[in-house]
Amino acid sequence: TQEPASKQDTKKSLEEERLGIVKADIQKELEQLRKLKKEIEELQKLFEQKVEQKEVEYLAQIAKIYESMQPEEAARRLERLDDDTAVTIIVTLKPKTAGRILAQIEEARAATLSKKILARTKVKQEKPTP
Repeated sequence: TQEPASKQDTKKSLEEERLGIVKADIQKELEQLRKLKKEIEELQKLFEQKVEQKEVEYLAQIAKIYESMQPEEAARRLERLDDDTAVTIIVTLKPKTAGRILAQIEEARAATLSKKILARTKVKQEKPTP
């Protein structure tokens, strides 16, 4: 039971039309997904900037706390911290305050912290500016 050629052509034409509609729908969906992805990336970037801003604010606050302490007391507290945390705080302090505090820290630890401060400073200098 073969269908006449014109009926087959009509059927084929309808199939192609449906496929065209489905393809157009898929293209629209794909475009919407691309837009959503771009929006999400922009929101994520904004969120990361806000988080970084808050971290800077908190670090500045911690620096003020350490700057208000006597150098001996600040040194005792920094000695209890891991190197990375101590370095992060020290580089945020005013240089004069940082020097006074480092002078109160045990010599070997102060040398280690100083090397890490120098390494961190070099990394910042080598970073390309956006």
